[in-house]
Amino acid sequence: MSKITQNAIVETFLELLHEKPFEKITVKDIVDGCDINRNTFYYYYQDIYDLLDYVFRIECNLVQEAFEKYDDMAEEYRRIFKIIMEFRPTVIAMYKGRGKEILEKYIDKATDIFFKRFVLAREGGDKLDKLELQLIVDFYKFSLTGYTFTWIEAGMPKNQENFIEAMATMFDATVDNLIKVVPTMDVNNLKNKKYE
Repeated sequence: MSKITQNAIVETFLELLHEKPFEKITVKDIVDGCDINRNTFYYYYQDIYDLLDYVFRIECNLVQEAFEKYDDMAEEYRRIFKIIMEFRPTVIAMYKGRGKEILEKYIDKATDIFFKRFVLAREGGDKLDKLELQLIVDFYKFSLTGYTFTWIEAGMPKNQENFIEAMATMFDATVDNLIKVVPTMDVNNLKNKKYE
């Protein structure tokens, strides 16, 4: 089986997401759209949710590459917000259904990449060890993911400019202090297994 076929499946799926809600997309829609048989679809993916997980993994890689091109946190968050809003009905449907776990995993990974990039840019690359960096990243990440899930539950209202500016302002006001303080803490004694 070829990469071209796999790409055709992904592209057809993304086109369908613009045409109808995620929960209404079937394997038949996808195979008809890219002119393959069902067995070919199942060669690559177990089901639609497996395909969705694959698409999000690709998106995480693209997000990581794109982050390296931007220096302004608020501007970068605006760009991400715009992408998320393109798939608003899909995101809401996923959050309310079986896709919630995939969506949560994607948002967690994307925000981790997002904040790691900006914390490293501020600290200069030599002040924090891996555990210290992750502790600071998680401090911001949990705030943003918590807000993001609340926003999705509220139906993803469109005007988020105030929040974007507030998040960037809070980051700027606190990150340098955390970079100084966290290395003085004994992060190795944290009970959270994530930091072990």
